[in-house]
Amino acid sequence: MPELDEIKEDRLLLQVAQGDQHAAAFLGSLYKASQIADDIADGDDKPGDMARLMAVMFGEIFTNPFYLAHSVELRQVILTATANWLQATRWEAKDQHRQSYAFVWRESLDQVAVAVAEIIGGFDWATQVRDMVAEQLYTSDQTELFEEWRQ
Repeated sequence: MPELDEIKEDRLLLQVAQGDQHAAAFLGSLYKASQIADDIADGDDKPGDMARLMAVMFGEIFTNPFYLAHSVELRQVILTATANWLQATRWEAKDQHRQSYAFVWRESLDQVAVAVAEIIGGFDWATQVRDMVAEQLYTSDQTELFEEWRQ
């Protein structure tokens, strides 16, 4: 997902989670883990990043009360998003048609926020969160455009 400043990110996560601190912390930890994993996959990792990734996964995510209570539902969305990310990495060097799909699939982890919203507030809240996340993350000046990503 595109980078947000920490205060804006914390506010957005709490809003998505309707104030549920554990749900917001889960989303924040998952985002942190995804950024570390992406750096490792891209070869941009720093010494200790693998250890940091393991610490976030096993020390933050897998012990988070919200995750523990909803792990069956969340695990499915996370694995689907991971499969989409893997497909995106396979198609990012292909023709422009495949690259356009890869550009979208690489952001699939945002679906976890929608799933968290559905668990907390139902389908109507999830659809509101889908729109909110799209507006916050994909319409700012910091958003990477397809043309920039292809270079």
